[in-house]
Amino acid sequence: MASTKKSISDYKKVLLQILVLTAAVIAFVVISTSLFGDQLKAKAEKSFLQSVRASATGLESEMGQKLFSARSAMLTAAGFISEDGEGISPEHYVELLSQMNAAMLTEGLYISEEDGSYVLQDGSRGDASDYPWHKEVMEGKEVMNVYEVFIGNIGGEKFVISCPIREGGKVTGTITALLPISIFTEAAAHNRAEWNAGYIMIDKNGRVLVTTGLSAFPAEDIIYDNSAFHFKGDMTKEILSEDMSKGKNGDFYCTIGSKDYYIRYEPVKGDTWYLLSLIAESHRKAQINNSVNGIKQQEVGFVTVFLIFVALVIWIFLTELKSDSRSMSKLQNDAEKDLLTGVYNKLSTEKYIREYMEENGSSGMFFIIDIDDFKHINDSYGHAFGDEVLKTVGKRLNTEFRATDIIGRLGGDEFCVFLKNLNNEEEKKKQSERMANVFKDIYAGEHVKYNPTASIGGAEFPKYGSTFEEIYRAADHALYDVKKNGKNGIRIYEREG
Repeated sequence: MASTKKSISDYKKVLLQILVLTAAVIAFVVISTSLFGDQLKAKAEKSFLQSVRASATGLESEMGQKLFSARSAMLTAAGFISEDGEGISPEHYVELLSQMNAAMLTEGLYISEEDGSYVLQDGSRGDASDYPWHKEVMEGKEVMNVYEVFIGNIGGEKFVISCPIREGGKVTGTITALLPISIFTEAAAHNRAEWNAGYIMIDKNGRVLVTTGLSAFPAEDIIYDNSAFHFKGDMTKEILSEDMSKGKNGDFYCTIGSKDYYIRYEPVKGDTWYLLSLIAESHRKAQINNSVNGIKQQEVGFVTVFLIFVALVIWIFLTELKSDSRSMSKLQNDAEKDLLTGVYNKLSTEKYIREYMEENGSSGMFFIIDIDDFKHINDSYGHAFGDEVLKTVGKRLNTEFRATDIIGRLGGDEFCVFLKNLNNEEEKKKQSERMANVFKDIYAGEHVKYNPTASIGGAEFPKYGSTFEEIYRAADHALYDVKKNGKNGIRIYEREG
């Protein structure tokens, strides 16, 4: 009997020890899960915002490329016509206008004379003297804006790009392209993530130019003067206006009607307009909570298994923590990379270049790489083959340069390379030669072997820029010279004078 009581007592003691141990481990798991959940939520939110910003910068880059490619073509045509000199009527250029219209996918192209008389690419004539942009261009300005257009059989809101034609230094006419608003809506559909509510393009005065996915802001409206719009937090109309005047990007929260939104604002290439990406706050929270809840449900399962077998639960919990850590690391890495080419995306590229410039005064080289005739590649071989060209270029850049260098895709067919720590002229020359040869013997495709070429502009840091914006402008200026002189080449920026 005494032996039995001792056995029961020993059993109770062991059982109590197991219960105490179980309670202690469960308490440890609950506390750890709570702390890990907070960390996971913070990382999930950061990753979400990075994805939104990547989507916004992707659309900004795509719109900038489309509009400024058209602008470049118009400037080239204006220069060509100016060189022809006096005495040539607009009708002489109908075939040129027709060819440009087909190549640029515009809705219309026309050349006007000083008095406003114009001829369209189809040969029809009219009077442009009352068009709001005609007077500005005749004063020697370039115009790129959104207008309500009624020209020939072309009507509705259009992107208008108009450049002056000069003879002997005097403006004697204009050449004007009319691009459909659909280039914005199509680019928005291409870049929109599932949680995006919509996009708005505004000028620096806050005037709405075009929207997609939203109906609260009609064209010509001033966005922050709309009665349905209210800033939240520290953001104000004055702060936003100042940021836009300086070409800055950023984000803030607001209320539109009865809904809360997160807004990301980015200058469109050239700092002429601003792109606003609007994401419903409810969608943002749901996306983050879904990510966190998925992990928490797994951890509840681990605790349940632990009640059956303590040691197994501890092992599973620790393993899962390690696995989640790797998953978050991979998520962070994926958020920084361009999924198609494997190089850094635009957001991460700028981030790492800015960090290097701020933390390290050593010299370097910044190159912008623009694949020649990429639109022709897509049109001739298809977008899938165009993607193969981009992947091939990304792979070559990754293998050609040092692991410490910063290689990124800025959007579309535009890449960049920042070469660090080039402290002598010999090394700069060596790396510039390497860049000049990077597109030699590079072929894309399995059945069709295509050898892409590129126009490359470079600039020295910090000689021609101590900030990302300054070094980009210098390299972009050199890139423009390469394109102007027939493409397929490289030029290193040198300041004139």
